[in-house]
Formats: sequence, C-alpha cells, structure tokens
Amino acid sequence: MTEEGDAAHVVWARVDDGFYVASRPGAFLGCVDAGSDGTFAARDVLTELIGSYSTLRAAMDAVVQHDSAEAADA
Repeated sequence: MTEEGDAAHVVWARVDDGFYVASRPGAFLGCVDAGSDGTFAARDVLTELIGSYSTLRAAMDAVVQHDSAEAADA
C-alpha cells in the first residue's frame, strides 16, 4: 500500500488539549504532543520519540510515515 493510501485509513483524535492519537482499524499508531515551546513531539506505537516538529501537520505526517516504514520492515 502506498503512503497516501496508508494515510487515508488513519484516524486522528484529539484526546486532550494539545494531545492527539493516531489509529487505523485495529491498531494504535502513535501520538503527537504539543510542547510549551510551540513544537510538536511525534511518538511511535511504543511512545518513543520519532522527532520534534514545528507544525502539528508535520508531526502527524511523521507518525504515519514511521508506521508505514515499520510495517515495510516487518
């Protein structure tokens, strides 16, 4: 499946102010947490840091791309 196709099945939910979780049917993918400095920390399924990003969209994209890369390696 392409990254674009993968992203189409991802559902993001805001579960708290500045905290977002990503899932697709039957699987948790990771989360994004807004920092007090205006950055967004992207975390994988084990909540390990993927990276810090200047926009929410970039952090969300990083979570989805990381999940796609992990699935391709499996």
